[in-house]
Amino acid sequence: ALPHGPETLNAYEAGFKADFFDNMLRLNVSAFLNKYEDILFNNTAPTVVGGVVLSANNSTPVNAGDATIKGAELEISARLAGSLQIDAALSYLDFEFTRISAPGATIPGVNLATEEPFAPKRKASIGLSYELAFRTFGKLIPRADANFQSKFFTDISNSPDGLVDGRTLVNAHLIWQSP
Repeated sequence: ALPHGPETLNAYEAGFKADFFDNMLRLNVSAFLNKYEDILFNNTAPTVVGGVVLSANNSTPVNAGDATIKGAELEISARLAGSLQIDAALSYLDFEFTRISAPGATIPGVNLATEEPFAPKRKASIGLSYELAFRTFGKLIPRADANFQSKFFTDISNSPDGLVDGRTLVNAHLIWQSP
């Protein structure tokens, strides 16, 4: 076990949420800026003391340095022609190390260009549904969705083994609601 200090975060966010056209259109927009000092990440490199590997398995929290995370999100939801619903979302996330600490430098591969793990830069989604009402049968609601997510790494070292490629998923389903 190695000692580490706390991480400090100053977080700033601005945005708005609004409904338009008699609640037929909803718009949510936000942007944020997070400034970290002594951000904590796990060092998963083997523990080596005096040239001797003490443990091949490691998950030691270390104050890796300072970082800035900024991003923006947009969500839109619209009810068109009464029964037609469309919704969409976009997000952007940018992580940047601004300083690498001495403990952070012990993590293999960590440098000022390192990407934050589990944090895709871009995400987007769109969905479409239509409600069909029947007098005695109830309602049928077909829905289709598409979701995109850019690549990301699963480890702070940004190793090729930890790379998750970007992807787009498309789903469709049919809902029946009884009368």
